Amino acid sequence: LFVADSLSNSRKGFAYLAKAIQQLEDKEVLLCAVGKLDASIKGMERVRALGSITDERVMSLAYNAADAFVIPSLMDNLPNTVLESLACGTPVIGFPVGGIVDMVQPGTNGMLTSEISVQALAKTIESYLDGDMQFDRSHISAQAKAKYDQHIQAKAYHSLFASLMDEENTTSYV
Repeated sequence: LFVADSLSNSRKGFAYLAKAIQQLEDKEVLLCAVGKLDASIKGMERVRALGSITDERVMSLAYNAADAFVIPSLMDNLPNTVLESLACGTPVIGFPVGGIVDMVQPGTNGMLTSEISVQALAKTIESYLDGDMQFDRSHISAQAKAKYDQHIQAKAYHSLFASLMDEENTTSYV
């Protein structure tokens, strides 16, 4: 599964993924792509465009139906799509950029490529498909909820702000 606001948003790396999927000639692979379509996807073998999905329940079904979520973003902060995938228990395969590195724990909840390239992405997807690592979907989901639950995040922000305020109040200015 691939998800982005638009498949033509080059920053999201769909072009890398489409080429990587084509390199997996001996594998039975179907890539489902969620997002605003563009003309370049027409006629792509092994890719099914699902269009934009705005219903959270339908999106959850898509994550749950997928064997893996692939995020070949070339730059990203803390992508909600990774959080959504993990919350559904779906392993994540991604490029080692931005917040993806902080969220994906190789071997536990997904896999990271060795570099940003079509070849590295194809190799990592192939490794996943070959079963080189086994993932426990219920563990992935439980771990994501324990780490990213909004109440836990709110407490962490509160603690951070409180510590910053304490530092500011104890700092003497010259």
